[in-house]
Amino acid sequence: MSDSNVDCGEQNSNQGCIYWVREDDRSFIADPEGDGEIVNVPRLTAYAEYGEEIHDRHIHHEIPLVKIDAPEFLDALGPGDHRQIHSQDTEPVEVDGIPRLRVRA
Repeated sequence: MSDSNVDCGEQNSNQGCIYWVREDDRSFIADPEGDGEIVNVPRLTAYAEYGEEIHDRHIHHEIPLVKIDAPEFLDALGPGDHRQIHSQDTEPVEVDGIPRLRVRA
């Protein structure tokens, strides 16, 4: 693969797929034996949770310091809403003992 996203600090392979985490903590998976498509893990998880509505959306991690790619901690937001959340200088809000950037309705 010659994609610049492959430049990583950690790489692992399992059953033919390659998983890696870039230096900016974004995680990816690819199947080099298939079409070689590279998929962002949070985006893949959000697609499984929300469906096609995520195509024009950003995937937001609700816990800022620990990027957990489980559906409970991801949200599909419009680009403006996502920028607004990250441009605010807010402290995480504790929800059920978990520090999130906001309380979801």
